[in-house]
Amino acid sequence: MLLLAALDGTAALAASALLRAEVARAARDHVLAELPDGDARVDGEMQERMQEAERRANAALNVTFSATFVTGPALGGALVAAAGASAALFVDAGSFLICGALLIDLHPHVEEAGGDSVRARLSAAWRHINEAPSLRGLLLVEAVALLFFESAGPIEVAYAEATLHAGDRGFGVLLTTWGAGGVLGSVVFARMVRRPLGAMLSAGSLAIGLAYLGYAAAPSLGLACVAALLGGVGNGLQWPSLISVVQRLTPEQLHGRLMGAVESLGALCLAGGLLLGGGLVALSSPRVAFLVVGLGATLTMAAFVRIVPAGSMPASDEGAAASATGVADDPPAALPDGALGGDTGRLPEPGWASDPAPRAPQAP
Repeated sequence: MLLLAALDGTAALAASALLRAEVARAARDHVLAELPDGDARVDGEMQERMQEAERRANAALNVTFSATFVTGPALGGALVAAAGASAALFVDAGSFLICGALLIDLHPHVEEAGGDSVRARLSAAWRHINEAPSLRGLLLVEAVALLFFESAGPIEVAYAEATLHAGDRGFGVLLTTWGAGGVLGSVVFARMVRRPLGAMLSAGSLAIGLAYLGYAAAPSLGLACVAALLGGVGNGLQWPSLISVVQRLTPEQLHGRLMGAVESLGALCLAGGLLLGGGLVALSSPRVAFLVVGLGATLTMAAFVRIVPAGSMPASDEGAAASATGVADDPPAALPDGALGGDTGRLPEPGWASDPAPRAPQAP
């Protein structure tokens, strides 16, 4: 069972990264298709429209993910109650086959790296992260933030049972409320696609931190649910904002690989967060544990404000990404040999190969 779970998780990370890459690329290509025939020039206004289209695609995907994280467990529970666990798993497997058939004609730009080894592809992505200070700092801060965000899982169990004395039903209500907040936050993100990404990323992180502090102080299940709703809203804002910033700081031929890196970062931090939360509960109490992780999550907001200014992304990294993707106002010079991992001196085709789902958005 553990082996199957590991294989399933590996496939899920790869499929999610490629799907997000294709959705965002398709959104940008839709804008490029509006150019007159024979006109391949992408000016500043067109670039802005492409970025907005990408954010709208991210937002739509995020709303869908958030909604399914709320409705999926309910449907699974109903199926198990009506027909048993085995029947529910067969239905689940059938749904994956149907979805796979629907996606079979999608073609993320993996063919651009078809001649490279896996090591070369990983080295190209790692080299870009090292050469983009803002991107490197952003991912480091997000890793720390995710450790605090994801540590709530084991704390919540003891919190509902021993602190609030709400039992299994109260625990379920907390999770459901957080999920509902995630859907609401996703809708808010979708409605605010023109808002600065830095401000939304910081606000989402702050909301999650304040939610955990609210858990630490809440005397009853009702007030804890208010905090859970706030945390869910922050969840729905934080993750898609991060994805959009990463995309903007990354040249198009590396988008798929960077999306895979972000997905992997979320999975690794989930494992670390579960250990952190469990250790805090064992050493103290659920309220103290939530106080610690809430303060940690809140402090990451200040780091996000420094790394991603509220009004825009750092101009130096934006210029580097624009030059690498060939969408700057002036034609860029040929890239140094190996500068971006194999596409030496050649500008990629129009359209970025990536897109926006934790807690990120991930089921609480």
